[in-house]
Amino acid sequence: MRTLFRIGSLIMHTHQLIMCNLDISAIQETRLQGQHIIETKNMYFLCSGKQEGKHEHGVAFVVKIEGINNVLDFDATGERKCSIRITTKLGNLCVLKVYEPTEDVVGAVISQ
Repeated sequence: MRTLFRIGSLIMHTHQLIMCNLDISAIQETRLQGQHIIETKNMYFLCSGKQEGKHEHGVAFVVKIEGINNVLDFDATGERKCSIRITTKLGNLCVLKVYEPTEDVVGAVISQ
């Protein structure tokens, strides 16, 4: 899947996560704008993207609806990074999602 910005992409991604039996997943290139939480039938999408302009970049965590009570904090830092703090059987865990442009991108964009 290339982007969550297309119609039906969110539902398709939800079905793929259910088939893989994942409780939490980190994704990039969501192309969604702003910082928000999207609730679907089975999942929560905790998104961080650009505030304005083109629909590009964007990162998110996807959490099963049963596991949302384990989420202590979600920090939407920007269009390329976010973090989530969750409680586990072994203690609290902080997970970072950082999206770095590929090598074929102009050097000025990478240095941002």
